[in-house]
Amino acid sequence: MRNIELALDNFDQALEDLIEAFCFKQGIEFDFFIDSECGLASFNGNLFFELTDIHLDLSHDIPNGYIIDYHNSQLNNLGISEQLLETYATWLINYKNLNIQ
Repeated sequence: MRNIELALDNFDQALEDLIEAFCFKQGIEFDFFIDSECGLASFNGNLFFELTDIHLDLSHDIPNGYIIDYHNSQLNNLGISEQLLETYATWLINYKNLNIQ
């Protein structure tokens, strides 16, 4: 049990650090998690990002603001065609010509 508790404490701290770094980079405020501490997070009351996208953004040092551009492009595509929705990684490759391997 002790190892599980320690692992959970470490995870919680790492998650808090990740969110804090992301907010600082993007100049936004964290609101809350939508579904769990491992999924969708709300920022500034109108921005929603998956933790996997936040991790990608920070770990690949993607230029500031790209993830917000991605979010807005996906909102603009809603209702037009589900096929236009794409992952953040695909969007970075297709629209920003970034190699994120």
